[in-house]
Amino acid sequence: MSSIHNQVASSSRAGSLLRWHNLSKACCSQLGSPADVSFALQTFEAILEDQASMCQEILQMEEQAGDASEDRSGQKWPLLTLARLREVQHQLSSPANSACPEAQWIYQTLIEIDPFRKGYYIDAMHGKAAQITRSLNSSVTASS
Repeated sequence: MSSIHNQVASSSRAGSLLRWHNLSKACCSQLGSPADVSFALQTFEAILEDQASMCQEILQMEEQAGDASEDRSGQKWPLLTLARLREVQHQLSSPANSACPEAQWIYQTLIEIDPFRKGYYIDAMHGKAAQITRSLNSSVTASS
């Protein structure tokens, strides 16, 4: 596990999901003790929060760059990404199939911004579009 710890510690910002994917493959091959699992989860949670912070920064830049036209279409993708990240974070902290209130609010905002995909966002609010979150949750509970 020390090689994984060194990879994480040496990076100033474990920011990309591709980096996490590569790191998670390394973790899975080396996990053995509960301490290893705990370290992997802490690392994953830190990366999720880092990604969520980047989405929030992008949203702030979009708001500052916006004009009086009230076109919020530039916020769609950072909001959708943030909702997904918050869902995963919520599942890691309380995996009892409960809805994440922040993600619910984001999906309502997305319905206003992108009404043509209202059905998709409603499905997401009911957990029908969150396949990644559900599979992650089942993987975490299976390894515990």
